[in-house]
Amino acid sequence: ARLDVTERRSFTAFLGAVEAASGPPDVLVNNAGIMPLGPFLNEEEAVIERTIAVNLTGVINGMRVALPGMVERGRGHVANVASMMAKLALPGAAVYTATKHAVLGLTDTVREEIAGSGVTLTTVLPSITRTELISGIPLPRGLPTTDPEDVARATADSCANGRHEVHVPRWMGAYDAVEAA
Repeated sequence: ARLDVTERRSFTAFLGAVEAASGPPDVLVNNAGIMPLGPFLNEEEAVIERTIAVNLTGVINGMRVALPGMVERGRGHVANVASMMAKLALPGAAVYTATKHAVLGLTDTVREEIAGSGVTLTTVLPSITRTELISGIPLPRGLPTTDPEDVARATADSCANGRHEVHVPRWMGAYDAVEAA
């Protein structure tokens, strides 16, 4: 089914089609994202708006459409794929980073709001993933990368383990402890 994550009506129609074909969804994976790069002060307004619309508003739309039914049924899982950029600062990726910070904060807050409902929420925090998104981008030496299959596996595992945060690769979770020190 066709889906424009930036349009709530599109998300509603998409999930309606899924429900008609397979029944109510038990899992929603919000994984749309774009990553325009460049100095913050030079970024065009339209690029900023589109980045926020896809990376943040898309997640909000998905959660606002899927969560009411999940909460009503007393079960379900939402995995919001953000990025380790939610916890790092990389010059040239200010707006992208801001959207990933926002997805992490949104997920943490909504998790608290629906606690006890039977619905779990996970933020998936992959390092740079070897996909078209990074194609042609010169990456700083030593920056960890991962494969899309590893992100998919970690996201699928989050449905069963309900962890609040999932880092890919897993050792990136140590960043929190290092940053706190």
